[in-house]
Amino acid sequence: ATLAGLREYVVALHELLRGRPVDWHGKRIHTSWIQRPVPIYITAEGPKTLELAGEIADGVVMHTGTTPEIISESIALVHRGAERSGRDPDSVDIWAMLKGNVADTREAAIDEIRMGLAGSAHHAFRFGLEGKYVPDHLRAPVLELVRRYDTGHHEVWDGANAGLSDELGITDYLADRFGLVGTPDECVARLESLRDAGLRQVIIPALGPNPLAVLRRFGTEVFPRLRSISGVSGG
Repeated sequence: ATLAGLREYVVALHELLRGRPVDWHGKRIHTSWIQRPVPIYITAEGPKTLELAGEIADGVVMHTGTTPEIISESIALVHRGAERSGRDPDSVDIWAMLKGNVADTREAAIDEIRMGLAGSAHHAFRFGLEGKYVPDHLRAPVLELVRRYDTGHHEVWDGANAGLSDELGITDYLADRFGLVGTPDECVARLESLRDAGLRQVIIPALGPNPLAVLRRFGTEVFPRLRSISGVSGG
């Protein structure tokens, strides 16, 4: 979909989910069963989509990275879009998608979700690297990962994508860029740094060979130590 097509679709859906009729490609359409407004969220991975989300959506799920610098800039782009359309920037509900795992060592945490980190890179970079903060010396291996990524093995923990980042020498970069990985202390420190960058809500998919263990360790060893992250979703 083009950015213009996404805008047209979201604006029309926004009206429909508030019980109002819409002219859609030459036809008048409406719903009659809406009991209350339904919020619309946009998942955004690039600067233009982040601004669009701030402009027209009720909320945004950012999948841009987990460094404080990238989180801060991503939030600023969402707010810029909101301000351009005359909205209160604080009215946009902002979440960030992080690929997380807790283990006794950072290396063990990364090892179980390497395929998830590769999946994040493929998803975020498959339409280009413009405005996506990839260092010049890593652009070639990142694009090679995108080219070789096997969507048939997406998020399969021991599938074809699990070894790609190691082979291309970018596992540590992807862990820093998209991950919330490490010991409980390391995960708490990373979340606190993201809080200081303005993030308040995170989504962490449970990946790897034992998803329930991921949820359990985050739920017992990490999240209880954070009192100022207002929203956490794991699934």
